[in-house]
Amino acid sequence: MTSAEKRSISAWLEASARIVDVGDEAPFLREARSQALATLSGQSLPTRRLESWKYTSLNEIAKIEWAAPRGPLQKNQELPATPLSRQAGLRAGLIDGRFVTEPETPKYQGARLVSLSETRTGELAPSGCLDVLGQVADLKRHFFTALNTALLDDGACLEIEPNAQIAEPIHLSIVDSKSQTLSCPRLALKAGAGSRATLVIEHLTFGDGPRLAAFVSEIIVEPQAELDLILVQREESESFLASNLYARLEQHGRLRVHTLTLGGRLVRNEVVSELAGQGAEVDLRGLFIGSEDRHIDHQTTIDHAVSHCTSRELYKGVLGDSSRGVFCGRIIVRPDAQKTDSQQSNPNLLLGEKAEIDTQPQLEIYADDVRCSHGSTIGRLDPEALFYLQSRAIGPESARAILTRGFAQEIVETVPKAVGHPQLESLIAGALEAATAQAFGEGP
Repeated sequence: MTSAEKRSISAWLEASARIVDVGDEAPFLREARSQALATLSGQSLPTRRLESWKYTSLNEIAKIEWAAPRGPLQKNQELPATPLSRQAGLRAGLIDGRFVTEPETPKYQGARLVSLSETRTGELAPSGCLDVLGQVADLKRHFFTALNTALLDDGACLEIEPNAQIAEPIHLSIVDSKSQTLSCPRLALKAGAGSRATLVIEHLTFGDGPRLAAFVSEIIVEPQAELDLILVQREESESFLASNLYARLEQHGRLRVHTLTLGGRLVRNEVVSELAGQGAEVDLRGLFIGSEDRHIDHQTTIDHAVSHCTSRELYKGVLGDSSRGVFCGRIIVRPDAQKTDSQQSNPNLLLGEKAEIDTQPQLEIYADDVRCSHGSTIGRLDPEALFYLQSRAIGPESARAILTRGFAQEIVETVPKAVGHPQLESLIAGALEAATAQAFGEGP
């Protein structure tokens, strides 16, 4: 353990103790925080000696002394306006882990998006999200989940009312603005029975210097509910993000997660979804684009706990220059999960000569009446396709752009159109342009 790492962890634990001293929190949260502190006690940052961190090193993070989350927000903090946020009906944000909403937030029919701090301490009326907080996340196995819980002070609480049909997207900005400071944004989300909604979570960083964020989201999808979750990660090149998402789906609940990783120095996404009710369906889609020497790691677990459930998983990687990608997708089919239908795929496109991808699709099947498949491919742009396009008077740069956009388009097409496809496609095109330009020697 480096000296900077020791000082960082010490500062984080001291900050957790100060939050506990304030009090005014529910017994279940005190218990969760106690478990988190027990998990962190005597630990260092995860190392490559751990199987789940085999391909991802946190040495760069360990060399920096990180301040703990501190103090209230500065006055007059405003939500950032982005092309995606302008499509939303209801907007809020977590700036350095603190909940921010628009000055005149109207009541929104069918959805409630409020401060987790004010809800848990009784300043606002209790929310159904308190039934979610600390109940879905795995505090004992995941370092950054335990860290987030130990430092849990504020966050976003989103409750979709039963049978609510919300057409406009809900938008949550996750913003990090303080250099060399850890932020711990938290989301608790409950999709009520029979509801239908779309949530966009957009990760951004402002200012210079390194940032470290440990983001945790817990989701319960009740019977017959449908939820689309779109994660757009476009941090600056000095930012580090550990995002852990935990979801539990009840009978005939449907969850679609679309993860678009377009920036960041090092991004680690973990998604754990439990299909706990018969007829539940989960669809995980991901697109990660690497340029320069960025590192992007996806770890997914889909747990088929009961029978007659369906899962689909498609993650696509585009890696330019000397960037590196990791995909480890684990599907578990429990003994009682008969009639499971599961498909998993991870195709990857390497554009740079030094680009790398480590991919491990996994199936663990303990039932005999199932239909499951998985696979992974790694390749480069098809030279025949490039030659064909150039023979039609299309320049080399444009030809590469056409092929890479075509590769990515399958992910974009599954995102609900209300989110704003032209806006998403513009963001993706910019990330692809950076990856292809550096890969073929056209960068600055």
